[in-house]
Amino acid sequence: MLILLTTLLACKHYDTVDEACADDVPGEKSLDDSPAAAWSLDFTLRQNCYRRYVGLSQVPVHYGVQYAVDQHGEYLALADLSDPGIEWGTEVAGPQYYAPDALGRLAAGGYAYESGSSGLWEVMWTGAGPDVTGAELVDEMMLAPDWHEILLQFEPLAAGWSHGVDALGLSFVYGNLVYDFPSSEFKTWVTYPQDGQKDVPRASDSGFGTPLSIVVGSTTATGDYNGENPYALELVRVPQLVAVAPVATAWTLPGTNELVPLRYSAIGEPLKPLDAETEYTLEGEFRWEGGQKDFQVTFTTAADLDTTETTAISRETARGVRKHHPPGETAR
Repeated sequence: MLILLTTLLACKHYDTVDEACADDVPGEKSLDDSPAAAWSLDFTLRQNCYRRYVGLSQVPVHYGVQYAVDQHGEYLALADLSDPGIEWGTEVAGPQYYAPDALGRLAAGGYAYESGSSGLWEVMWTGAGPDVTGAELVDEMMLAPDWHEILLQFEPLAAGWSHGVDALGLSFVYGNLVYDFPSSEFKTWVTYPQDGQKDVPRASDSGFGTPLSIVVGSTTATGDYNGENPYALELVRVPQLVAVAPVATAWTLPGTNELVPLRYSAIGEPLKPLDAETEYTLEGEFRWEGGQKDFQVTFTTAADLDTTETTAISRETARGVRKHHPPGETAR
């Protein structure tokens, strides 16, 4: 096994996320040339831009995972996803039925998911629009700090994404991300933004300042991650964001806010958009089961305050939901 591949990748320095983009996705030759596969590749290629930028390994695609999510996408296309009682991750006998749940679909699709040594993020995002590209959705998800821990998940094994429209015309994206669990890199951690990053967005998707996050590795956990702090992640010194003066920032840890589901990360949200073309420093100290770290990162904001109407969300009307296996509880 390569020693801490995810940290070794960080020796390559990029000023911006775009500079870190590669030309292809590991495993892409296993997929067919369908529009569904092309959308999934576009999503994963952009996800890997962020991952390479922070020094993490790339997410590979896999034909079995892609087939499984495509089959479930066809099932969801017949559903009413606006129904608050819908069990979006499960299937019942009827048209387009494939398998009862995500693990069953992976097995039927030909992916050898190893229960006990793998974790699975099962993701649903609605309302992004029928014409949204995979890359655009990744950029929007990175503007929501509670999604950083999924897009920057350590030790990814395989992924697949399906984009469609339900029976009433509501657009959706359904995805699976399989990763090594428990992680052998539990002492690894990253921050976002990164030290030296330029053109950092000035605002989050929900109207706060640029999203801040600390994402850590892990070993094992039990219980509902939306109600507990399974990896004992805590802030020893609450990170301070400073330009000319300190910037008021709200920090959230796992298990502290039912509207903000977190498992591997602490997130910070400045209470207002940041100033244009300004250098900020974020400094603090945290600990978790992998150790204790103090850190300092400096980044520079972009000139423009970009807003996107199609995929903007709020804490009260979140369009993204996820399940984690194990233990599999749903969190909004």
